[in-house]
Amino acid sequence: MTIESVSSAPVPVLVVDDNQGIHDDFCLILTSESHDSRQDAELDDLLQQVLDVKKNQSPHLSFTVASAYQGEEALAMVEQAQAENRPFAVIFMDMRMPPGWNGLETIKHIWEKYPDIEMVLCSAYSDFSWEEIQAELGDTHRLLVLKKPFDTMEVKQITLSLAKKTDYYLTYRNYVEKLEQAVQQRTQELEQARLAAEQAKEQAEHANRAKSVFLSNMSHELRTPMNAILGFAQLMQRDSKLDAEQREYLATINRSGQHLLALINDVLEISRIETGRNERVEHIFNLNELLAGVEEMIQVRAVTKQLILRTEYGDGLPGYVLGDENKLRQILINLLGNAVKFTNSGSITLRVTLEAGNQQHTHIGFAIADTGIGIKPEDQQCIFEPFIQTEAGEKQGEGTGLGLAITREFVHLLGGELELKSSPGKGSRFFFELPIKLVDQAGLPPAIKNTQVVGLAEGQSDFRILIVEDKADNRLLLRRLLEQTGFQVHEANNGEEAIKQFQQWHPHLIWMDIRMPVMDGYEATRRIKAMPQGKHTEIIALTASAFEEDQMSVIAAGCNGFVRKPLQEEEIFQAMEKALGVRYLYEEVLGNNAQMERIQLTPEVFSVLPQALILALEEAAIRLDSDELKQVIEQVHVSAPTLANTLNTLVNEFRFDLIVTALQDAHTEQDTQ
Repeated sequence: MTIESVSSAPVPVLVVDDNQGIHDDFCLILTSESHDSRQDAELDDLLQQVLDVKKNQSPHLSFTVASAYQGEEALAMVEQAQAENRPFAVIFMDMRMPPGWNGLETIKHIWEKYPDIEMVLCSAYSDFSWEEIQAELGDTHRLLVLKKPFDTMEVKQITLSLAKKTDYYLTYRNYVEKLEQAVQQRTQELEQARLAAEQAKEQAEHANRAKSVFLSNMSHELRTPMNAILGFAQLMQRDSKLDAEQREYLATINRSGQHLLALINDVLEISRIETGRNERVEHIFNLNELLAGVEEMIQVRAVTKQLILRTEYGDGLPGYVLGDENKLRQILINLLGNAVKFTNSGSITLRVTLEAGNQQHTHIGFAIADTGIGIKPEDQQCIFEPFIQTEAGEKQGEGTGLGLAITREFVHLLGGELELKSSPGKGSRFFFELPIKLVDQAGLPPAIKNTQVVGLAEGQSDFRILIVEDKADNRLLLRRLLEQTGFQVHEANNGEEAIKQFQQWHPHLIWMDIRMPVMDGYEATRRIKAMPQGKHTEIIALTASAFEEDQMSVIAAGCNGFVRKPLQEEEIFQAMEKALGVRYLYEEVLGNNAQMERIQLTPEVFSVLPQALILALEEAAIRLDSDELKQVIEQVHVSAPTLANTLNTLVNEFRFDLIVTALQDAHTEQDTQ
């Protein structure tokens, strides 16, 4: 029932009284067409004052009057009206209705089921005081008392007011019910959304866990064979009987292996970035040595393409700093490598400058500029997305499209922002600033450059080293390296054997592989460290994992250090020096002249060669005949050894295209003279 329906449809009213005359009076008052005009006018005035209804616009409601003569009959009629959805708006209840329920009892029975019905208690006698009525029915705003005999005006006023009150209440209740339904529906929707979000979160977490397991497995499976390839190449390079050509072959194997390892690391690194597992790993390092190493690495690539690599280092650059050396190195290698890749002529410039700072902190600016093909404006944002390459990059047919994505993430992780300025055909410039913590160089050990460990210094005890590794190739590699240096070495191929060897032989240091059958390195380390003598035994973890956070797991298991595969000689010896205080014997390592003395193949460098020798070189290079080409290069070595070294290096790298281009340019130059 609504307000509109109240004013248009007759309003049902129930009269409960055992006197037929009372029923007739109510019907006459509420349903008769002939009203007292004076009383109607008074009602209009009252409505205007109370309900703010204008005169002659009052809602003259019509009523239907139903009659019940006993309380039990009244309850039955109320139940039927409720079932038919036409509830009574008002019930006029007589107090005395012998022989059945009296008025109060009837009201109590009706309100037990329908407590919202408006009641008017009618009586000519003072059977109960108001306090007694309250005690019987409770405090309620739905009860009025009307004394007999009735006043017509009063009956109309009460009926109209209570009808309006009922209508407002029903409208309000309908609204509340609809609101509750809407809230319930929305609550159900939110609950379903929450459950769906939790399910999606669980699926994402499961996917991330599965991805992490997959990446861990892939890291182990890929890096383990790389450990053997690079490790044995390094071991062979220690052989003093090797000639220059053999050393160059080994250097090529090592460079190719490092390149493959870099690609593997890129894929693993971008996956770690996507799962939010990347973090800074800071330690003290020599900034000058880092820059020199990067320059040396990129110089080889630049010379191969006959590019000029310039380095401009500003005044006041610090020596030792505290930061993430590996990530900074990777940033510079990625940016400089891209510069070489997309520059066909001209130069690449690395500029490093000291920006504002103080005695503890400073900012260092890095800029890599090239004279290459440049980057289109529409490509300058997308190139930082994973697996995205520009049209020029796709034509190169190299790379994974991950380098710049990883580089930007690393720069951001180290506290900077990678920026780019580029114009197609004019080159590109990548630049960023990083906050760097300065380190007091007093007390730092001097850097050992261009030296190789060849033995143990005298005056030391015999060091017993246990290698625990399930891969025979890896055990052999590490054993040969350590035995050649002078260490006593035993082996075990799983954690259980390691514990037995430890109890019988009592090694000073254990190289512990992490992933092994029977018993892994974690469990073996915990058991050894739980033994009295094990507390003083150094254990260094060996793992093929590429993830920095795995270091926390091995340290928590009790390991004293952490070295990743593929193993590097320097890392092995440095870790043992730190753990045991070992002192080594060193010898100077001669650089690979064939690599270090590479020059740009300009027409001028061929001017010392006779025309016939240039033609012989060109013909052999065009036929891709490396054997014949090397025989001709031996003749070049007599008059131009540096040129011969450069040509040999290009042959070993199968860059016949660069040799042919350079020789054709030299041949043309001589023809014009």
